[in-house]
Amino acid sequence: MSNRRITRGLLIGALLLLFLVPLYQVHARPSVQEVGQELLVNPGFEGVTRPGGWTRDTFDGIPRGEIFTPEGWVTFWRTGLPAHDPGNQVGYVQPEAQVIERRHPFLDPLRIRSGNWALKLFTFYKIHDAGYYQVVSNLPPGATVQLSAWAQGWSGQRDSPPLSDGDPQNLTFQVCIDPNGGTDPWSPNLVCSAATPSPDEYRLIGPVTAQVGPEGRVTAFLRSKVLWPYKHNDAYWDDASMVLLDSGTPPTPTPLPPPPTWTPGPPPTPLPTPTPRPDGAIVHVVQAGDTLFGIAFRYNVTVDQIKALNNIGQFIYPGQELVIALPTVSPTPSPPPPPTATVAPPAAGGGEGAEAAPPAQPQPTAVAEASGGGGPNPAAGTSNTLCVSAYNDRNGDGRREPEAENLLPQATFTLSNEGGVVATYTTDGVSEPHCFSNLSPGNYFVQMQQPAGYAMTTSDRWALALLGGTTINIEFGARAAGGEAAVTPGSTGASPAGSPKPSTSLLTRLRDLIIGASGVFVLALAVAVGVAFVSSRRR
Repeated sequence: MSNRRITRGLLIGALLLLFLVPLYQVHARPSVQEVGQELLVNPGFEGVTRPGGWTRDTFDGIPRGEIFTPEGWVTFWRTGLPAHDPGNQVGYVQPEAQVIERRHPFLDPLRIRSGNWALKLFTFYKIHDAGYYQVVSNLPPGATVQLSAWAQGWSGQRDSPPLSDGDPQNLTFQVCIDPNGGTDPWSPNLVCSAATPSPDEYRLIGPVTAQVGPEGRVTAFLRSKVLWPYKHNDAYWDDASMVLLDSGTPPTPTPLPPPPTWTPGPPPTPLPTPTPRPDGAIVHVVQAGDTLFGIAFRYNVTVDQIKALNNIGQFIYPGQELVIALPTVSPTPSPPPPPTATVAPPAAGGGEGAEAAPPAQPQPTAVAEASGGGGPNPAAGTSNTLCVSAYNDRNGDGRREPEAENLLPQATFTLSNEGGVVATYTTDGVSEPHCFSNLSPGNYFVQMQQPAGYAMTTSDRWALALLGGTTINIEFGARAAGGEAAVTPGSTGASPAGSPKPSTSLLTRLRDLIIGASGVFVLALAVAVGVAFVSSRRR
């Protein structure tokens, strides 16, 4: 009887808990992807949880000592013999991959396009076919996505100056999209840009477009390929971007075959934690797959320091003990990188670098059309329209809530292409979105300068390709330093003193807090009722 009473009490509590489920399901709705929105995580490689963040993520799930993958991405590579080498003299190998910082030896020539971090993937007297990929989910089936990235290469035999020599087609770059979200870099379903060389200076690779498959996910690939085993075959990537060009029309659903059974690979081997010797020296025990560069990167020291402390050359072997630092050695820290105002999309606050002070508030100006290639061309017949607007992103989430987040005045947009500035426009916070019309097909760049006292919560610039007959609308978000509006439509400065009304987002958070508290109260009440019921039956 005792067990039956306990069971009845628990059932009563469970019935009360059923009332909590609808409260929380209201807030469990998936995000909606909008046209013009940046879809990639960590597209500028500035880090997610911290600047320059990296992981050990690889396509086969096995971490390597010389593979440092940018957060949000996965490193892949091909092995085996290439088709272009009929003599079977050399095969593809695993490259080394790292996240590089804006400092020596990557300053001359400059291997960072924007921000403080970029990617480097390289082989030494070897060839590679490798790169990075990222799966993007929750997309509307049938929509069109566009992918592009900036890349440059160093391919040749000489060390100094560090510039390419030899065959300029030896190292090429591609961006590819798998419309169905697959992770096979060599699948025949990929939609790829042309293989393009870009020696010693950044060039835009792509863009390439594809339609989202029925599963609502796609995969972005950044790929570099080497033909001949030069001494230096280094591929650099920066500023990738994937945007939604249209919302598409969902296809008619059809039954799908059951997914294949996934067999997990072996768990990653944890990296050993070094412990100081009694004399205070830090010692690393070499593991299989370790390289001098990977060890130096891990401990934030130079390869030369490790060589000098251990009196060794270029080669190491598993089980070897390497002195990393002595207690009396205090290396001079590198100066911190200069602050930058660049914020990688989709939203600021995700571990980006420091922001520079905002410029002076610009005065409103009319649209200025510049002469030169790529400007308005009414006679083109395949003209395009680009519409832009700025909004006050009060909650800083990089998404506009029209009922709570108003249009933002005194934001200046600059539209340019390879020929220079095409047009500029300053918002008034009332008549936006503003549309640049009659644009000829080609590659364009649009950048927003936020008003004084604001910081960007989305990317401040976009690169896009207008293919002909296209209309694109892009919304840029910025947020006041104190979380409240610093300017209003028609104003010329800060808001007057006083107690502003709470924004809709603040009321929403207060509502969620009350609902959460009520849920906890009902849970406690359910438990109390069950206990009281059991106790009364015993008496």
